[in-house]
Amino acid sequence: MKRKLLFRDGVIVAVGLALGVSGCVVVDGDVQTVFTMGRQEAQRTEVLSHPLPDRRTLKIESSFGSIEVTGSDTTECRVEASVHARAKSMDQAQRILSQVKLHLDETATGLHLFVEKPAVGKGESVGVSFVVLVPRHTDLDCLTSFGKIEIHDIEEDVRAQTSFAGIRCERMEGDLDLETKHGDIRCHEIVSTDMTLRSSYGNLVLKCLDLASYQQPGNATLKTEHGMILVENLAARQIAAHTSFGNIDIHCAPTEIEALNADLETSYGSIDFDTPKRFAGKVHMTTSYGSVRTRFPFTVEGKASSTRLVGRIGEGRGNLRLHTSFGSVMLR
Repeated sequence: MKRKLLFRDGVIVAVGLALGVSGCVVVDGDVQTVFTMGRQEAQRTEVLSHPLPDRRTLKIESSFGSIEVTGSDTTECRVEASVHARAKSMDQAQRILSQVKLHLDETATGLHLFVEKPAVGKGESVGVSFVVLVPRHTDLDCLTSFGKIEIHDIEEDVRAQTSFAGIRCERMEGDLDLETKHGDIRCHEIVSTDMTLRSSYGNLVLKCLDLASYQQPGNATLKTEHGMILVENLAARQIAAHTSFGNIDIHCAPTEIEALNADLETSYGSIDFDTPKRFAGKVHMTTSYGSVRTRFPFTVEGKASSTRLVGRIGEGRGNLRLHTSFGSVMLR
């Protein structure tokens, strides 16, 4: 255990050193640039707009900067961009800033928002952050490397990816595919049926609302290496939740879901799983150092112990696998 923890901390330290050398630090889940004495900053704000019909795709690409998108009752894409250039002198910073071009171009599927940057030298940088308003029925594809992503009130599918910051989504209805390397992913008031949340160093928090009457439970894939997984009111037929260092706490919605298939695994943490209403099927619960417990009437298969419980609950076609190495397992 100690070796793995040391390795994890070593990776975090290495990432911190890399950011420090490049002149970047993460502040409140966003990336800001910090330089030595004498660096000057030039900045401007630019507004772009273009018609965007419903059910089209907006692709956003940046590298250094945050992305915030909000769905609204509008028929266009409106972008407010904050552009920053830093250099040793103000003249050089202004020169770099003047060469930064923003594009909001039509594509076969919708619009493409991206940045055209000049080459910069040592101690120089360019950052662009976007605040975007789109129709609610817009598919989103958001990509940045150093910056947080926030998305609100979108009713279509969303893909969002960053590396060194968090992702936050609120009031979403379409499929979600969210990924970051170093940061939390937090989703609130979610009505999506298919969700994939992935992080390497961060917590995953998912709080769902009840599905609409026409929606069918779908799939939920939740994976992180170093962080907890916390889910509330989840309605899904397939659940995969994996972490290495952190607890898994999943409370399913009180609905009847036939043949639930769930696989939950952590190495260093406890598991607490609250099943859907009237769950029935196979159950496989194990730990190496901890205890396993359930509140259901249970038909045991094989030899039961305080660290292993395998068998059935009722006669349904569900299948649960709950496993940890260092922690307890509770099935409710």
